Amino acid sequence: MERINILFIIDTLVEVGGTEKHLLQLVNGLNKTRFSCAICTFKWGENAVTAMIRKSKIPILVLSMNKICSYRGLREGLKLLRLIKGFKPDIFNPVVSNLDYHSHDIAT
Repeated sequence: MERINILFIIDTLVEVGGTEKHLLQLVNGLNKTRFSCAICTFKWGENAVTAMIRKSKIPILVLSMNKICSYRGLREGLKLLRLIKGFKPDIFNPVVSNLDYHSHDIAT
């Protein structure tokens, strides 16, 4: 059976909150023989959740940008495009509701 690739997109992994804990439980709870996961975030901070994500060897892409319409936004967008082309996600899962709006653009 072919593995299903899931790209989780979360705005920030700086603080430990319910959304971050939920993401960790979700990626660690999926069957590793059926699913392959990667995480994309706009902000990263070292904490208990991010340490556990690193320990689980899940690929992580941190996009360092404050504005999408900027040189840095373009550069970071190209990083995301390379991740998408290499990882070939079957599912885009925005973890925070304000990313739902942009996830359609990313998926297409």
